[in-house]
Amino acid sequence: MKLKPFILSFLLFTGTPFILISKVQAQDKVKLENVGLKECIDYGLKHSISAVNAKLDVAKAKADIGIIFADGLPQVNANANFTNNYLIPISILAGDAFPGGNPNEILKLRFGISYTSSLAFNVNQLLFDGTYFLGLKAAKVYSELTEKLAVKTEIDVANNVAKAFYTALITKQRLELVDANMKRIESLLNDTRALYKQGFVEKIDVDRIEVNYNALVIEKQKMLRMLELSYTLLKFQMGMQVQDEISVKGSIQELESLQLNELRAALAEKEEGFDYSQRIETQVLNTQIVLEKYNVRRFRVGYYPRLNLNFGYGTNTGANQFNQLFEFHSRWFTNGAWGLTLSVPIFDGLRRHNQIQRAKVDLLKAENTLKETKRGIDLEIKQALINLRNALESLDAQRKNMDLAGEIARITKIKYKEGVGTNNEVIDAESAYITAQTNYYSAFYDALIAKVDLDKAKGNLMK
Repeated sequence: MKLKPFILSFLLFTGTPFILISKVQAQDKVKLENVGLKECIDYGLKHSISAVNAKLDVAKAKADIGIIFADGLPQVNANANFTNNYLIPISILAGDAFPGGNPNEILKLRFGISYTSSLAFNVNQLLFDGTYFLGLKAAKVYSELTEKLAVKTEIDVANNVAKAFYTALITKQRLELVDANMKRIESLLNDTRALYKQGFVEKIDVDRIEVNYNALVIEKQKMLRMLELSYTLLKFQMGMQVQDEISVKGSIQELESLQLNELRAALAEKEEGFDYSQRIETQVLNTQIVLEKYNVRRFRVGYYPRLNLNFGYGTNTGANQFNQLFEFHSRWFTNGAWGLTLSVPIFDGLRRHNQIQRAKVDLLKAENTLKETKRGIDLEIKQALINLRNALESLDAQRKNMDLAGEIARITKIKYKEGVGTNNEVIDAESAYITAQTNYYSAFYDALIAKVDLDKAKGNLMK
């Protein structure tokens, strides 16, 4: 998917650069051919919905800093007012409200003027508020937190794309393996049919091999559907649409030469002394702890006074004729005032005290979560190392089994052609070879996934 800008946000007074906010746009069908793991991950980081939303959260956090900062800048307002008193209200007074009046009578007087208008200009400036300055610091820390969360999202995307990529690649390789086996069994079937026509073998020998060949045909259909499903999963993790097209490049032989030494080197690393700061989860929690500390301080500084400066200037007028409103030199009268407002909290029913206690509890919970996360990281690394060690041992064993099974199948076929072996031996040897190949591919996939899990556990996945 393409990401097209739809809003160019503001330049913050603090010098924060422009924030480019993007949204996912509909686009034409995408076609990616013979892409590698890095290309898939790069595409996923740009187009995955979760990665895009994480970047938007970063932009939102930067905008929040601008909103908080704006509270400390002068708040300037201009107001204009026009009123047409088309029915001036009547005030009722006692008759003796004025000297010489009759107390038994009432006076009906109409106070007011037909038209009034005013213009006013007001400025309000915050001089001191402890929560404001603390809020600025906390907002910047929150911005850092969203950036770390965006990195965590990118790591999750890379992890999911890598696993989906290896699933598609191994499935593609298994499909090629089925094709190779089909060609080998088909060759054997043709040779056996020729021998049958010459009377050297029985019809049942041909049928047995044909049963194996038909089983491979069914297996190929399954693998084709599995490959389609694997590509669909990969496209989903990369942020592609279902109708998009993709194919991966690489072979298990290339992976063997590139990955096996790296896999074995990972096992040789020491387990002790892991630096938890390499894991984005601990970075996020450490930042959250800083925010919780700011939260405690925020309620504490709420006891401090708040001081504001205000300034106002305006002019007003009134007239019984509309055109008289425009006689500015004689009918408009100016007014102005400035002042200071000091607000001192005295007693709030212990509300702020309880808010501080609640914030302290949240801080303790965040610290406990960090401790538990570190314990969980130790467990993840231990499990990943054990899984990788088991996978490599299984891979070595399955490799030997596959080589042996292949050699047995080759010799058995030669013996059968020379008339010193049986048809059953050939079929059994071929079946064993196919099973050994399948087991080897499964073991190699397990080793690759174990390495991905270990890289993620040690915080090395994006390095």
